[in-house]
Amino acid sequence: MSVYREPATRRARAAGIAAVVGLLLGALAGFLVGRASVEEPSLGEQIGEVQEEIRPGLNALELVGIEYPEGVRGGRVVAETEYRAAESQADSAAAAVDAARQDLELLSPAGTRRASRIIAELQRLIGERAEPGAVQRAAREASSSLEASARIE
Repeated sequence: MSVYREPATRRARAAGIAAVVGLLLGALAGFLVGRASVEEPSLGEQIGEVQEEIRPGLNALELVGIEYPEGVRGGRVVAETEYRAAESQADSAAAAVDAARQDLELLSPAGTRRASRIIAELQRLIGERAEPGAVQRAAREASSSLEASARIE
């Protein structure tokens, strides 16, 4: 009677394959367990992120109200540096809204459109060297609209 024996190379290959399969299954299980424990940010945290994203735009609008009256009087530029600063800050506010537009529109589509319209009007007023009071009102209105869109109280 003859006893059948597997050659050592077959057993080693089978053990190697089993080890690789075991490692792959362990890695997959570890990945799935790790993913399951990742917490998604809450709605409040997401809104907070949007608020922080637009904060530079709100700061820029505040600076427009400060710089512009120092730079323009009677439809004429009396201080070029302040006028250019107000112009630049209005552009920064527009850029901040554009950068956060997708998230802002989730919170308030109409409010976001309104804020964008008012900021565009603000930029037009600055370009036309409008009376400082009109520019300050537009800057305050844009800021209020943007705060409402981002749910800043």
